[in-house]
Amino acid sequence: LGLVRVRRGLGMFVGDRDSLAGCLKLARTAMVVTPRDLTQFADLRSALEHHGARRAAERATETDVAELEALCDEMDRPDLPYEEAIGVDFAFHRKLIEITGNELMLNVISVLQQFIGEAMPQTMPRPRDRSVSRRLHRAILEAVRNGDADAAERAMREHMEVTRARLQKAAGARPGADARSARIERAAAARRGIDR
Repeated sequence: LGLVRVRRGLGMFVGDRDSLAGCLKLARTAMVVTPRDLTQFADLRSALEHHGARRAAERATETDVAELEALCDEMDRPDLPYEEAIGVDFAFHRKLIEITGNELMLNVISVLQQFIGEAMPQTMPRPRDRSVSRRLHRAILEAVRNGDADAAERAMREHMEVTRARLQKAAGARPGADARSARIERAAAARRGIDR
């Protein structure tokens, strides 16, 4: 499926981004992303992003900061279409993780972004609230530029809290979302032989 790769004599390794992306396409067809799933993705993403922002502040070079700033400038363009703005937003977050030098984290965040990207049209405001996006991303950028790991983590924590609140609001706003989620969870429990 692409989740792991076996290297004879060396062992098993987490797949690279390309093989994980192929696995994701298969998983997407077999998995219904429920509001509960999105909340769990957000929790995992938050853990990675908090650590990533902290490490990026500790390790970023002037070139890295310039790339982050260019992504922020691109995100702020008022004529940027919604889907492209989301793509640039994701690129900003991937760049932060890339700066950490942790390839496994980068692979995992890339896969999470694919799942989250599928659900974003239902969970994010349209048109995009550029003022909130600008404030959240610029705070992260400035902390990384200043090499302030604590401030970078705090700024990312605020960003992730805003994102989580939007997900929860969207999940509550969708008709039947809770009932559907409960049905899916009951079916999964039944398959595992657990009574609920």
